[in-house]
Amino acid sequence: MNLPPAAAMIPAELMSQSLSLAQIFSILRAYRNRILLAGVLVMALAVAFSKLVLTRSYVATATVVADYDVNSPETNREFPSNLAASYMATQVEFIGSARVLGKVVDSLNLTGNAIMTKGYTGPANALRQHLIEKVLSKNLMIGNPKESRLIYITYEAKSAEMAAQIANAIATAYLGEIRERMQGPSKMRAEQYLKSVAEFKAKLNAAETAVAEFRKNTGLIDLETRGEHDTRRLAELDSALLTAEVERRDAQIRNQQVARLGRSGATDVEYTASPAVVQIKQDLLSAEARLVEISKVLGPRHPDYVATEAKVRALKAQLGGELDGFGSGVMANARTRVGVSSAMVDSLKQRIDAEKAGLRATRGQQDEGARLLRELEAAAKLYDLALDQYGQIIRSAESQYSNVSMLAEATPPVRHSRPKTSVNMVLGLIGGLILAALASLLWELTHRRIRCLEDLEQLLGEAPLAELGANP
Repeated sequence: MNLPPAAAMIPAELMSQSLSLAQIFSILRAYRNRILLAGVLVMALAVAFSKLVLTRSYVATATVVADYDVNSPETNREFPSNLAASYMATQVEFIGSARVLGKVVDSLNLTGNAIMTKGYTGPANALRQHLIEKVLSKNLMIGNPKESRLIYITYEAKSAEMAAQIANAIATAYLGEIRERMQGPSKMRAEQYLKSVAEFKAKLNAAETAVAEFRKNTGLIDLETRGEHDTRRLAELDSALLTAEVERRDAQIRNQQVARLGRSGATDVEYTASPAVVQIKQDLLSAEARLVEISKVLGPRHPDYVATEAKVRALKAQLGGELDGFGSGVMANARTRVGVSSAMVDSLKQRIDAEKAGLRATRGQQDEGARLLRELEAAAKLYDLALDQYGQIIRSAESQYSNVSMLAEATPPVRHSRPKTSVNMVLGLIGGLILAALASLLWELTHRRIRCLEDLEQLLGEAPLAELGANP
């Protein structure tokens, strides 16, 4: 952009020459009072502007600590030390995420805060996102010193109370999100285990109902007993049957022997068992011996001989009748014994067959009952195991464990952070001095005066011989 040349206040040869450092110093020295006055005036304006015009803002900081190397009670896994830096960087990013800031907006109801929504003219459904992206994110500062576990959450607001409130709300929302993320798997597992517990409970109830119905239908109370009493009774019957068969065999042999020998043979075998037969035989032997002795001294017609002989005949007849009757009884007893022993054997066999049939039926019922009991026991064990694991998961889900915690809550600041009057005062002073100095140089360039030897040399084109006095 070409501008028309300004009217020259000094000769053109002086305008074409640049100012040396000595010339600049001489000009600034000539205008030093004005420059100083201008700096003080600008400083005063800056202070007044800071005090009266600029809006004050306050900064509050909440501090949280992340113990990333603490083992989780749910996973019981150690945190890799080489991921500490990325972990902390992730936490810093997560604090400033829309998820955390959105919870702050909802918890503090910032959409209804006139100060926070001041100047917003967009649709109502976008107000929440506007507060997250344009208000909270803009005034939020998150710091994490290197190799430190501390995270500083700083928020700047127009009031001290709001700055502290929002900083604490952000920290609280962050801690809640971390706790929820750590307890979320436990809660999901708890819900799944609750369904499993309900299923196992239903199976246990069904198994208990089946056992109760089986006992009611079969009349068996103790389903775990494997029929020891029935087995023992069957063994006793087998032993009794064996004894009865032995007795029947002996009775049959005795009956055959008696039948073969007849009545006399029977008496030959068992006559000694009859006291009457023994007595008759003893009397007969005595009578026969008496008859032999009498026959030696008396004749057959002697009355003693005849009486003794008659006695012998009577005893023989009595012995024959006794033996004949006893033999018939022995044969009858033998036949009766065979019948009784055979009936006993048949009866025991029938009882044994009935016991075996009942035992087989009972064993089948007991096997079915044992199966039902095993199902009931398995269902009870599964239910107890699921219930125990569900209790552990519930305790873990309800625990307040978190690897991040609040170290220091934000408190309302006593002094505002901006504007900084002292800084603005210094900047106003420096700015005023600089502007006044530049203005003096510009003025001097357009209104040149001789203020030092360099100016005189440029004007005369020759070096002066001497310098008298000092520059005005």
